[in-house]
Amino acid sequence: MLFYFIFLKTDIIHNISRKKKTLICSNYVKRHYIFSL
Repeated sequence: MLFYFIFLKTDIIHNISRKKKTLICSNYVKRHYIFSL
């Protein structure tokens, strides 16, 4: 039970960090695209 809880927690943390990364990447791409126009 505890192991499952820890696994779930780390999975949530990984998902959050992935979302942050995609957000940062999309922001960078938007900025880059605007500058290239």
